[in-house]
Amino acid sequence: TRQIAVALLRIMALSIIFLGPDAGLFGLLNSHREFIIPELARVTYNCVLFGVAWTLSSRFGVSVLAWGIAFAAIIRMTIQFLGAAKRGVLKLVWAFDHPGTRRAAKLLIPFVIAMSGVEIVFVLDRMVASGLSEGSIAALNYASRIILLPIGIFALPLRTTLYPTLSDFAAQSRLH
Repeated sequence: TRQIAVALLRIMALSIIFLGPDAGLFGLLNSHREFIIPELARVTYNCVLFGVAWTLSSRFGVSVLAWGIAFAAIIRMTIQFLGAAKRGVLKLVWAFDHPGTRRAAKLLIPFVIAMSGVEIVFVLDRMVASGLSEGSIAALNYASRIILLPIGIFALPLRTTLYPTLSDFAAQSRLH
């Protein structure tokens, strides 16, 4: 079981290469008040995963699901990249000396520290669950999804729609 889990994680790690830029494109499109393309990319990602699971997993086994995640991540990033390029909001310029870049890097440090704490807890949970009976990790995953359901239903849509407006207000010094 451990060897299978390691092999699957190695395949799924490929998706990180594509989900990082995908998150940046998501934020870029949302900041330009474009919400349809990122949501279309998210829905497409889930549909690809469902399609792979429905059609290929019985024939090729569980490893095809890991490859499906990597493939879906490529498609998701591609949809957002093409959408951003079509809208003209994507400008690939490296400006490390720009004051905004330096400010963003400074503001990113506390976020990275906070998210690292979350990930450490996630890894510790998985380590403990992996030492328990088979199915414990799956049960932990289901419990995590249930806990995060209200955030996905309420908080994330609010953040997505309110963030660009609040950013505009802050930039115009109209936020009181």
